This record gives sequence, structure tokens and C-alpha cells, in this order.
Amino acid sequence: MSYRVQVSHRAIEDVVRNAKWWAERYSLEKADEWQRALFSKIYSLDMFPNSHPVANESADFPIEIREAHFGLSSRPGYRVLFTIVDDTVNVLTVKANEEDWLSPDHLEL
Repeated sequence: MSYRVQVSHRAIEDVVRNAKWWAERYSLEKADEWQRALFSKIYSLDMFPNSHPVANESADFPIEIREAHFGLSSRPGYRVLFTIVDDTVNVLTVKANEEDWLSPDHLEL
């Protein structure tokens, strides 16, 4: 089964914020590479999204939150947090591993 992937405004803002961080610390080219690879990861959730683990913070939410790990190196530094509702993967946010856990007051579900 193929799922539709829907990316929230919050997740887009997260991507833009993190791409700016990459551009400031590394280069525009590295930021572009990171952003392209991240969107590739996000849109790959159209197949087998249930294969990704349930996020630790999922217990704090009324619906199941899953996470896909992402990074340019062998050590993923980011988490793509999402829900699955019927045939749609809803990408909620993208968080660097060192950021605080996601809490219900950070999102509109």
C-alpha cells in the first residue's frame, strides 16, 4: 500500500531553520544537500511508514507518533516525527536529536 505524505507548516519551518543552521556553519551547498536528502527521506515515508519505531514521547499524545531517523552521516542527527491516519502520513515536525522532546503543547493535532 502506498501512503500519501502530508508535510505540516511546522515541519517546513523546522526544515528551513535547520537548513539555515547548515548554511551558517558549513556552506550553502551542504545546506542544500541536507535539505534535499531530508525531503527524500520524508517522501520515502509513502512506503512502509509502520516500519519506523514509535517515538518515546508518543505516550504523551492521544494518537501514535512515529519517528524516522535522518542524517547525512552514519549517525542520524535528526528525527522526523509523524502520524499515520488511514492512508496518510502526516509529518508533524523535524527535530535535531539534541532538541527537547516533543510535547502536546508544541503541536496542533
